[in-house]
Amino acid sequence: MFRWVRALFLLFLPTGPLAAQIVAGSYAGRYTGVAADGSRIVLDLKVGTQGKVVGTLERADARYQLEADPGLDEIIGVGSSPRGSLYLEGHREGGSLRLLMAGMNATGQPDYQHASEATLSRAEASEAPPGGGPVADTAAHGLRPGGQREHSQ
Repeated sequence: MFRWVRALFLLFLPTGPLAAQIVAGSYAGRYTGVAADGSRIVLDLKVGTQGKVVGTLERADARYQLEADPGLDEIIGVGSSPRGSLYLEGHREGGSLRLLMAGMNATGQPDYQHASEATLSRAEASEAPPGGGPVADTAAHGLRPGGQREHSQ
């Protein structure tokens, strides 16, 4: 009987572009938090094309345009601004989003040695931008304090 129920569940499970849009939509909204240096972080996310998560990250005196690939519990992407590129990795932790932010090194890879982390909380509806959706937090899964990875990639 269990196999029959499982088969029925898998039959109705969204796949392809629809599933990507659903996953991306689960990240939509405004997230806010404070970086280790005390600066306020505002992350606005929405569903982009082809199941991507797009939006902006404002931190200190920089504003980054983001594009990320969503997973069930994480988003991984890149932000760009006139100041350069920023690697972003966000992991859900309960109702929060733990965000790892790392500049890019000379070879275009994330510079984990100088990465920073922040835990962001979903903003209330009154704090959301016009036309915005719910907000989520980002958690940097698999990281120790200081942004160092517990495992190599």
